[in-house]
Amino acid sequence: MKNILFIAPASYPVNGAENIVNIKLLKALCDAGFKIDLISKKNINDIYPSATLESLGIKLNSINIIEVDNQINIITIFQHLMCFVKFGMIYIGSHWAIKALPIAKKLIKNNHYDYVLTRNPPAEIIGFYLKKKYNLKWIATWNDPYPRQNYPEPYGKGIYASKTFYEKRLISVISKYVDIHIFPNLRERNYMNQYLNVNLNKTLIIPHIVIENIESKKQSSTLPVLKMIHSGNLKYPRDPIPFLKALHSFIQKRPDSRIQISFLGVYDALLLKNIEELQLETIVKFIPPVDYFKSLELLSEYDIAMIIEANCKEGIFLPSKVADYLQYNKKIFAISPNIGVLNDLYKESTVMYFANCINPESIEVELSKIYYDFENDISRNIIKIPKEFLPENIVAQYDCI
Repeated sequence: MKNILFIAPASYPVNGAENIVNIKLLKALCDAGFKIDLISKKNINDIYPSATLESLGIKLNSINIIEVDNQINIITIFQHLMCFVKFGMIYIGSHWAIKALPIAKKLIKNNHYDYVLTRNPPAEIIGFYLKKKYNLKWIATWNDPYPRQNYPEPYGKGIYASKTFYEKRLISVISKYVDIHIFPNLRERNYMNQYLNVNLNKTLIIPHIVIENIESKKQSSTLPVLKMIHSGNLKYPRDPIPFLKALHSFIQKRPDSRIQISFLGVYDALLLKNIEELQLETIVKFIPPVDYFKSLELLSEYDIAMIIEANCKEGIFLPSKVADYLQYNKKIFAISPNIGVLNDLYKESTVMYFANCINPESIEVELSKIYYDFENDISRNIIKIPKEFLPENIVAQYDCI
């Protein structure tokens, strides 16, 4: 098995979707016998979560958490300037790299690595430096388009978004120096490669890991209720209004239906007014944001897990929630662009229910199907987890790099 310098600012503490993805990968690799030194990030004002890496079953060779202040002050301004001097690159948040670099150099001095794996900005800045100075093999992961303004519309400005001088330089560096690019799905790779222009032989498709065999809680109510949950960000450009309109229409036609919708996370303030206007206050409830582990506990209590995406020309994202939902054996209801990753997974029976994100009629048809299945205790298909999502297949790809 490989020895890896794993540079991932968003990994530990576990406080976001990207952290979750990285922690799962770390666990799978460590369980398989990889020797890993992790360099991660902590905001100086954040509080560590109660869970430790030991409690998560992750046995790293070493963990190196670099604390930074994300506020604008004399120190962080100086650190950004030092980042420009050291790397020839600078952007907001890049100052973490100037503090992390000495740790990376010390680890390289004391260890032999098969490769450096970078995940999440500004890890790529350090990856570039280490590639040039030590000629270490550099594996870069792009779970989302990079840089951020190149997100597809309406999330960003698309592949032709204007870039600063430093962003153009970053793209040039990435295209030239990265040995292997990892993407979570084929659509995102093809999207990013429109401006990266790298040889496809230098790319790998490795999705987020699904950990199997987690049992869900069973409802014990004598009067069963169909419980559906959406976990995560519901702010613009995601639009839950078509779903709410579909739900309202469904309830009008089926006033006897027993259904409960929960939104866990952040949302636009206007959403409350929309729910009131549609007279859905007794059906829709909100759960304040909670930490990742608590969100999984809540997930286990629901029948259907929803994903609501923004209206893009092509859905190129693989939401980290997909892996979470699958590992809890939850039927997924994707409300998404007709062309995209989630529709691909629907056609493979990984996503159980699918509707166009801008079409309330389409959503209502699927809601009716979901409720019919619930009432009649029908499982349309066995939830199919693609083999490429499973730990053994993902670990094998990292071992072959």
